[in-house]
Amino acid sequence: MVGALLGALCSTPAMAALSDTIHPFVSLTYSHDDNLLRLPDETPGFTGPRDDNLTQSLAGLSLERPFGRQILTAQAKVSRVTFSHYDQLNYNGKDFQGALEWHIGNHLSGNLGATYSQTLTPFTDLHTSDRNLRTSQRKYFDGTWRFHPSWQLRNRSQREKFSYDLLIQNINDRSADTVEGGVDYLASSGSRIGFLARHIKGDYTNARIVGNSVIDQGYTQDELKANIFWVLSGVSQVQVLAGWARREHNFFASRDSSGANGRVNLTWQPLGRLRFTAAGWREFVAVESNFVNNSLNRAPAWRQLGFGCQGQDRWLGAARKA
Repeated sequence: MVGALLGALCSTPAMAALSDTIHPFVSLTYSHDDNLLRLPDETPGFTGPRDDNLTQSLAGLSLERPFGRQILTAQAKVSRVTFSHYDQLNYNGKDFQGALEWHIGNHLSGNLGATYSQTLTPFTDLHTSDRNLRTSQRKYFDGTWRFHPSWQLRNRSQREKFSYDLLIQNINDRSADTVEGGVDYLASSGSRIGFLARHIKGDYTNARIVGNSVIDQGYTQDELKANIFWVLSGVSQVQVLAGWARREHNFFASRDSSGANGRVNLTWQPLGRLRFTAAGWREFVAVESNFVNNSLNRAPAWRQLGFGCQGQDRWLGAARKA
């Protein structure tokens, strides 16, 4: 069940930008969720109602600073989220990110960056009224060599790390290392079509104990996919990252799986910040439960209505099944 988001207040303008480089912002958001803990239908709330009201106060700074052809960007956000009924879930959120867009000559470019986030773990996989904060960290580097006006080679490496505050969720503490490479054809229209090969190695910090068995939850995943960005018009674009993937597990070989894997996104933005999106996917994803650690998710198209104010994107309405 997806809770309905009933209302939000746009960001109120902070003072004028401190400079051309540093921009402060603040926002206050109020929302209502009709199934906060993502309980099955007809299941009552743990300590009262299934629904709750949420208030989020947020403040932050964004930075953009060019150094010759290099561009440094950064953003820092802190927030306080409170709940009307399930107040034991109240928490302080953190979100920090920084990136350097680099260029060497006329043919080599890329990005180097890192992110850090602390937020409340979604209740989709673990239904509990206990607060469970998830900390995620990501470091990445990518580079592109445009060896011809219409062709380029790409590579990317990334490391992600996740940890959980709730003791029973420590079995889901994990890291994932990703390396990929690809080639793209660049059309004069702005569209791009290419292919990529990707390898992912996942490791879990704490072993899962089942009976007398110590289970290594690690895995490897290999992918070959088409990578397409198609400009249909000035307001419509299609993104496709889809092909074949195989996931192998260190312990449960019976869970190994392979086949079609990927995602398709369609974006239509007819009026400035008014944006409609539709998506379909079939992907391996991590599951934050006490029983399994991954699943193969399938979804048809979904519709969303989005808008933004003061430079901060907001979403009004839950995703609706097409």
